[in-house]
Order: sequence, then C-alpha cells, then structure tokens
Amino acid sequence: MRLAGRPPRFRSVTMPQFRIVAPPKPSAERPACPKCGWAMWLARIEPDKPEHDKRTFECPRCDYQETIVVKYR
Repeated sequence: MRLAGRPPRFRSVTMPQFRIVAPPKPSAERPACPKCGWAMWLARIEPDKPEHDKRTFECPRCDYQETIVVKYR
C-alpha cells in the first residue's frame, strides 16, 4: 500500500563486474595455439610405439587440436 505524497521506494541493485582476462602464457608444457595464440591444454595421452606417447593438445578458445609424439625415456 502506498501513501499519497510519498515517492516509491526503490531497492539498490548491484551490477555484475567483469574483468578482462589475458590469455594464458604458453610454456613448454602448454604450447601456443597456432590459430589464436592462447596456451593449449593437454587433453589426452595415448601409447604409441615403445617409449613414446601420443599427446593431444586442445585450445580452450578456438577448439583447435594438435597431436604430437613424444619420447618419454
């Protein structure tokens, strides 16, 4: 119920805050995506030939995938 002559009451609203996120820096463990430059993450490790692994990296930004074979011993 509103009384005559009084302004309506408003509740304060908090606006969401956004921040700009810089792309992760590539490293030896996280190579740079050749399409967009973001650091890719290791998605899968599969056995390959003896003493070698097949590693699949995926870019979280553009979904690019790259598979490399790595000697682990």
